[in-house]
Amino acid sequence: MEKKSVFNSEVKRLKDFNDINLEWESKVDDSLGYDILSYELDGIPRYIEVKTTKENRSDRFSFHISRNELEKSKVLKNYWIYQVFFSIGQ
Repeated sequence: MEKKSVFNSEVKRLKDFNDINLEWESKVDDSLGYDILSYELDGIPRYIEVKTTKENRSDRFSFHISRNELEKSKVLKNYWIYQVFFSIGQ
């Protein structure tokens, strides 16, 4: 669900650029180290890893990043982590 929200947000962000094709990569291959292949307005790839955090009352939150994701973040230029918060009741 959270990945879908991020994907839809990227579609909106790039709506005026019909020649840019977003890919929800983790639907096909979850070993790439990112979930969504998006793009900057100049066509540079944006590699997006989506992390989900449950909303809580404190100012502390965390998420797990795998060794593969960490390594990809070091070698892929323009690697982004989108942190999505959701209510526990969702």
